Amino acid sequence: MAAHVGLMRQVSVIQHNRTRTRGFHGGRWTEQIEGACGELAVAKALGVYWNGGVDTFKEADVHG
Repeated sequence: MAAHVGLMRQVSVIQHNRTRTRGFHGGRWTEQIEGACGELAVAKALGVYWNGGVDTFKEADVHG
């Protein structure tokens, strides 16, 4: 699920011609996929729901 969310996020980046703003040095696809996987892992560790949002810039990545 998280890998799919990462893919959808990167497709959205390309569709909207967004530029990078963070300091991660991997490829953009890797950045999105690993970021989503990390968010899911944290949510599981905390026992909270992860909605896997795409284009939800003003919301928290993981519950609160």
